[in-house]
Amino acid sequence: MSTALDRQIRPIYDALDTGSNKSAILACNKLLKKHPKNALVQSLKALALVRSQKVEEALALCDEVLESKPIDDSTLNAMMHVLRGLGRRKPICTLLYLYY
Repeated sequence: MSTALDRQIRPIYDALDTGSNKSAILACNKLLKKHPKNALVQSLKALALVRSQKVEEALALCDEVLESKPIDDSTLNAMMHVLRGLGRRKPICTLLYLYY
């Protein structure tokens, strides 16, 4: 059974899947007001920012998520896409090392 937060995150994934990065960013901002330290929402926002060519914002958010040392699959998966999009290979290795 999915939680209320899971149901609120689903439209972000849908927006990212359809290339609606602006919609994804707006949905993330809305959720981050209620859950400011949610690493998954932060990483999804960073992904939308990378895809929107907003590299500086994405880097700042990416660093914040990495500092929290996420270990859940969804956050790690999103962060891998973010880091790949930013061309940051070393943090990908670090994430995988922490996870395994």
